[in-house]
Amino acid sequence: MRQFPWPHPIIAREGWPFLALAVLAAMLADTWVGSWLSGILWIVAIFVLQFFRDPPRVGSADPDDVLSPADGRIVAIELCEDAYADRPALKISVFMNVFNVHSNRAPLAGHVEKVNYFGGSFFNAALDKASLENERNAVVIRDAPEESRGLAAEAHDHASGEHGPASKKRPRGVYWLPNLFTTASLFCGFTSIVQGMNHRFDLAAMLCFFALIFDSLDGRVARWTGTTSAFGEQYDSLSDMVSFGAAPALIMYEWALKGLGKFGWVAAFVYVAGAALRLARFNTNLGAVDKRFFQGLPSPAAAAMVVGLIWTFTELEAMKLVDWRGPDLALLGWLITIYAGLTMVSNAPFYSFKTMNPRRRVSFMTAFAFMLVFGLVSLDPALVLFLFFLGYGLSGWIYAAWLRAKGRPSPFARHEPHEAA
Repeated sequence: MRQFPWPHPIIAREGWPFLALAVLAAMLADTWVGSWLSGILWIVAIFVLQFFRDPPRVGSADPDDVLSPADGRIVAIELCEDAYADRPALKISVFMNVFNVHSNRAPLAGHVEKVNYFGGSFFNAALDKASLENERNAVVIRDAPEESRGLAAEAHDHASGEHGPASKKRPRGVYWLPNLFTTASLFCGFTSIVQGMNHRFDLAAMLCFFALIFDSLDGRVARWTGTTSAFGEQYDSLSDMVSFGAAPALIMYEWALKGLGKFGWVAAFVYVAGAALRLARFNTNLGAVDKRFFQGLPSPAAAAMVVGLIWTFTELEAMKLVDWRGPDLALLGWLITIYAGLTMVSNAPFYSFKTMNPRRRVSFMTAFAFMLVFGLVSLDPALVLFLFFLGYGLSGWIYAAWLRAKGRPSPFARHEPHEAA
């Protein structure tokens, strides 16, 4: 098997959106934050680049050579019983390091006769029993009328990419990838609370927006890599509660609401309670509501409204355009916080953007509009992002009023309500 030099410039098609977002986040951090955060994000971008490598593989012309279904280090060669053809066979175990993950494509033409998936266990890949008892796929390909060839991809490393050309399931070992993005979101949310306590309100707000970026990636990574799990869903909700529930409320309280006494902390609590109820309802209503719309304002958008206000006026004050500090805007902050908290538990329909297909072709004007949006954000990130999410936060009520005026039912009218325990 001829190996191509690493790293190869070809990137898997599924990886381009993640690579673009990672590089964009790193560039924004370079521009607005700098220091350690931009360094971490560039490391993430390099990791994403390495993870989605798609190096070509060329098989040997020698008919006696063995075609491996994956690149890696050979750790064992032994005789065994072929459970798929009921005959003795030679088993070659290939270990794939978790830091050398990439797409693996077997360059073999033929007809796929059978794909067997074995759920199995998740023992340490270094153990001998892992090759027989761990999760794995087996693909039987017929490349000639009288000859069939079995490719048994041993899942020695659970993050070993694609096992043959027709795998139906990806190994569960890559579950750590979406959880890595969830952890990054949680880290940004927690750090934003720390920066808010230190009265670095601009940095705290920016970290909440970075948490939003990472949160938007974890679910998509899980779906595109076939690694969704109940654990990931619960972990994501707990992370959202910190990053988009507790963090915005505490930052707003420190910035503007503290001087209002009980009215201030009550507003912050209403927001936190609204975020918790919103997340609980979302989890219990999975698969039961119209996927085109969110029922109530999503917690990331609510957080962007709250911290966007803080970031905008902090920037305006730093540029000497206004002389208003947080306490001077306590009433506005109180109204935004209460509005966001109550809207999260409302039944107003907010467009979810889940029906947008990233692989669908778009017109030139649509592509130009995306570039225009990036240009506007770069002019004044704080103000543009705040106005965008403020508009989104109002859009649900506007759409609900339009439906009522037209006499049309709500997207959620035909669904039974679920308790948010």
